[in-house]
Amino acid sequence: MKEVISIVQPKIFIAENVKGLTTLKYVKKIIEHDFANAADGGYLVIPAKVLNAANYGVPQSRERVIFYGFRKNSLNSIDFF
Repeated sequence: MKEVISIVQPKIFIAENVKGLTTLKYVKKIIEHDFANAADGGYLVIPAKVLNAANYGVPQSRERVIFYGFRKNSLNSIDFF
């Protein structure tokens, strides 16, 4: 994923994975750090959150860890979206 972010350099990215990543020591922080350093450190990564898909209209109870990132040079832009 980090490689794709570095190549494409989207203004925003959202990545999801299994909740189990949050139980492994330091893994969540390592992934957040890797995402933040994509494209030579050009991303602000919000701390990952565990969300249940059932709370967002999905007909199953599935917890996933969600990572959000924003390209830093897009945060000051009026045409962010």
